Amino acid sequence: MTPVDPGRAALVVAGMVLLGWIGAWVLAGILRLALPLGERFVEGQLTRRGSTRAQKLASLTRDFVEAAVIGAAAAGGSGVLTVLAGLSLGGQFSVTALSELRGPWMVAAVLGTWTANAAAVATAVRLGTRLALGWPGWRLMLLAPAVAVGVVAGVVGWSLLLQAMGVQAEAQGLAEALASAIGWQRVLLVTYVLVGAPAVEECLFRGWLQPLFARRFSAGIAIFLQALCFGMLHLDRLWAIPPIVLIGAGCGWLRHRSGSLFPGFVLHAINNGLALLA
Repeated sequence: MTPVDPGRAALVVAGMVLLGWIGAWVLAGILRLALPLGERFVEGQLTRRGSTRAQKLASLTRDFVEAAVIGAAAAGGSGVLTVLAGLSLGGQFSVTALSELRGPWMVAAVLGTWTANAAAVATAVRLGTRLALGWPGWRLMLLAPAVAVGVVAGVVGWSLLLQAMGVQAEAQGLAEALASAIGWQRVLLVTYVLVGAPAVEECLFRGWLQPLFARRFSAGIAIFLQALCFGMLHLDRLWAIPPIVLIGAGCGWLRHRSGSLFPGFVLHAINNGLALLA
């Protein structure tokens, strides 16, 4: 991996954090004004048409719009911030370099993705989401390694099935980049994989999206839906979607069972750590 000047990287980190905070503040402000207005408009339109469930449908529409806007902001923000960070770090923009995450683009992808997801979480919190950050106790924390055994068994089983079907599963670009990373870049990437990504993704999917679904559906359906959304983040590797959905479901069940994000974070970190060793 091409060395990246740590001083420049520090400035880029500061810039990414500032952009993320501004973006979260602006988006949350817009949604706090637009969502109630939109809900009342939809309710009024449905009432005039004689709907007996106008209020419920309007509230459902509001939740759908909130999920769609914040999800789109996280996905689109990741791309925009990655490009900005890569160019700021001296990377030469090309489709090949960006898709293969070479040189400074690997660092840029880490910074851009983490910042965009963190900004999405901040937006949800500003809209009133209360993240389940209470300590569940050691007994419930020990559920995470137990669930990890089942999840890993499912992932291994899926890999064996792919091999039996003759499907060639490509290695994750992140794992390849870690193998070639040097110096502080290796520390950054390992920290992101084991701590940064699990933290923001648990807050985003199990802290915000799962409770949003749980307002309208049963706990089981809410767990499945957020896990499906979690898996759909990886459309670039279709073969990886089923095991990622399984991981998301395991983290979601831990969130529901313990009432806290911490057990799911442990499961997520265990999975990512095993993926690095694979």
